[in-house]
Amino acid sequence: MKRFLAAAFILLALCGAARAENGYVRLAINGTNVNLRPEPRAAGNVVARVNTGDVFIAEEWPITDVNDGSKWYKIVFRIDPNTGGIVPFLNTFSYYDAELEANVSPAQAFVSAQFADAGLLAGGDMEGIMDTPRGEGFSSLDTSPENQRRMALENGGVYHISGLFPEDSDVKEYTVYRGPSRDSGQKKYPITMENQYYGRDYVTDKSIPGWLQNIGYNAWFSSGWIEANPEVWDNEDFSLGHLMTLCLGANVPEVARKWGPGNIVSRDNAVLAESYWHSVTDTTKMSFDGMEVVFTDARNFEFALTRPGAGLGGIFIGEDWCGKDYLRRVFAYFTPEAIQVGNSDDGAERWSLNLGRDGWFYGYEIAFGGNGLVRELRFYCHDGNLMD
Repeated sequence: MKRFLAAAFILLALCGAARAENGYVRLAINGTNVNLRPEPRAAGNVVARVNTGDVFIAEEWPITDVNDGSKWYKIVFRIDPNTGGIVPFLNTFSYYDAELEANVSPAQAFVSAQFADAGLLAGGDMEGIMDTPRGEGFSSLDTSPENQRRMALENGGVYHISGLFPEDSDVKEYTVYRGPSRDSGQKKYPITMENQYYGRDYVTDKSIPGWLQNIGYNAWFSSGWIEANPEVWDNEDFSLGHLMTLCLGANVPEVARKWGPGNIVSRDNAVLAESYWHSVTDTTKMSFDGMEVVFTDARNFEFALTRPGAGLGGIFIGEDWCGKDYLRRVFAYFTPEAIQVGNSDDGAERWSLNLGRDGWFYGYEIAFGGNGLVRELRFYCHDGNLMD
């Protein structure tokens, strides 16, 4: 009996680990005229009504409505009933939003856990998910210490672009490649005149003439390389903040895959005040070895990093090249007064920077050990209208 129980616990642990590796579940609807909502709560608009037999892919961890305690799954893909393939949720359904006075095609929706049965992914599901822009997220970015260091010393190495589709141009679509050559292989989702507006472009590499590495702000179109010569402009002091976003991950499953194994401590909804697009979103607290994260979206998160050898935004823990002189070079384009030097409770030197512009704010706290190397990195960013 003891052997049986031990084997059962091992099997459960393995199943949990397998699910945690990808961060998604299959959802089978178990009711009639079940409402899909644009927010994780039983109020407001209805995106669509679905029925038993409809199957979707959702993020693994339900969200708790802080008002009534109900649980909600975030749907991000659907299973095509004809082909069985993975289809991004964007443009699958649309609904009329009275406040916007327009039809809206959301990139995700929420369903009450009461009306959906969650199960493990089927064979091939994860491959199909990773083939989509949202599934891949920011993972096409090279986050090795060498590349992060290069990008950090180049004013963040993150740029914005304009003029991909000039007026009177014959260019209507860009093929996306896995690398800066046509021989590297094409990705499934091109960049078009329509989908370029689903998220602001990040250009993370423009060092190869005629090629740009493009990553969508909301990961709603392909991350990859395109042949283009549009106008590319620096993003001033936003660059390093955006680089943090790109290194952390585009969404909760990607963060969990990149920094796990770990635990989802809690997941509930948070209210955004005076937001043009939505008023309620979800906030997830995650705990990993040497890493604590509170994640809402790519513009609203915070973390504390102490894991030796790990780093984000070109700032690494305990690496001998990541000392004060290096960090002064990274932050050289700020005025000297931007870095506030103080001490932690234990007497360790601590640097603070509080930055932001145009409604987006972010800041750093960097604690040093006795050897002058980074011991702890804390970072936060939030939109100006995010309520505490």
